[in-house]
Amino acid sequence: MNRREFVAAAASVGVLGGGAAIATDRVNVGEQPGAAESTQVEIETLDAPGSTAGSITIPDGRVTLLSVFATWCRICAESMPALGQVYDEYGADVRFLSVSNEAIGGTVTREDVADWWSRNDGRWSVGVDTELDLTAEFDVSTVPTTLVLDADNEVAWRSTGEKTVEELQSGIDGALGER
Repeated sequence: MNRREFVAAAASVGVLGGGAAIATDRVNVGEQPGAAESTQVEIETLDAPGSTAGSITIPDGRVTLLSVFATWCRICAESMPALGQVYDEYGADVRFLSVSNEAIGGTVTREDVADWWSRNDGRWSVGVDTELDLTAEFDVSTVPTTLVLDADNEVAWRSTGEKTVEELQSGIDGALGER
């Protein structure tokens, strides 16, 4: 193999590897923290463990961990233990809200979301984004997506895929100014 073929082969491996990393959610591309629009979104909350039927407005001037999930998402279910551990640690100081952006009323009902929540040990507020307002406001294109909003309603941290307790803690600590 000559030098030109070697360089071409190495570049191809790099492109394929980078694409695989992005496809498997090992790399976050284009997900830099930044200012959220001042638009407030009202989310319908469900009667489920740790949650009451009603609504929550996001953002509201408090540090908030926002997790967007779907009941069909295996990684979303696998993310719940880490989210629960972080909720147990920060729940008094940080608002937690998990939101399903599935089409409610079709094949998924509010009861399905509440049942999934209960089976996966959810114990903080859970809601549904029936009009996809929150999904659009924060440009959520994949699940799970986790955002931390700081007290100024800016996105202080954003990531997709399954996160460790340490990654979630780091995102929250940054929003709380404890870096």
